[in-house]
Amino acid sequence: MICNYQEKEKKEREQINFLVSKQVDAIVIVSTCSIETQKLIKEVIQKGTYVVSVDRKLDKIECDTVAVDNCSISKKVTEYLIENGHQKIAVVCGPRKISTASERLQGYIEAFNSYGIPVYQDYIVYGDYYSQSGYKQAMKLLELEEPPTAIFATNYDMTLGVIKALNQKKLQIAKDISVVGFDNLSIAEIIQPTLTIVTQPMKTLAKKAAELIVKRIDKKEELSFPCNITLQAKLIMGNSVKNISSFL
Repeated sequence: MICNYQEKEKKEREQINFLVSKQVDAIVIVSTCSIETQKLIKEVIQKGTYVVSVDRKLDKIECDTVAVDNCSISKKVTEYLIENGHQKIAVVCGPRKISTASERLQGYIEAFNSYGIPVYQDYIVYGDYYSQSGYKQAMKLLELEEPPTAIFATNYDMTLGVIKALNQKKLQIAKDISVVGFDNLSIAEIIQPTLTIVTQPMKTLAKKAAELIVKRIDKKEELSFPCNITLQAKLIMGNSVKNISSFL
């Protein structure tokens, strides 16, 4: 059974209760990470339903997790932009309470620190992982007295929102401003110039989560608890980043 809660905390808890009422053996969840949801998940686990968290870590409870190394890939993206001469780099983060958002921001900050470049707080903005928030935050960045020369959007929908804002401002990607997006390689290849983008191993994430479920339920293999599986994301190079080193 597949449930979609659209990042709405109340709906998320309703879906969890629905799955429990159907007496499922296990739940794979990409959670809002809200305190109330984590309390509910903890109760579900205590009553015997196995839970594995995918993509996002749940800080308040112990459960198996399958995720990518968000900090590492975000640092790599930011370093790539810095190496291409950019220092005015904006990052469009997700909600503060979600681990993926905080980890991607951490990688961004670590890259600046490693190069000894100060972090400009006005270039750090937060969306809700939906395109409209990416659009609003990009418009906010573009209206700064010193707008960024590059924008790193940290999820797919917000990447679309950023591109919408650039189109509205009649700014050309790479020529006027550099962009790095997140997820959906097929869309990245359609956009011109092709988008430099982070891709996550989605099939492997799903497979690892399913394997954990089978192993936990069968109990044929001794596993440490909690089991935290970390996978690596990749930076796929397109043509959306301009080298401005010679212009500095």
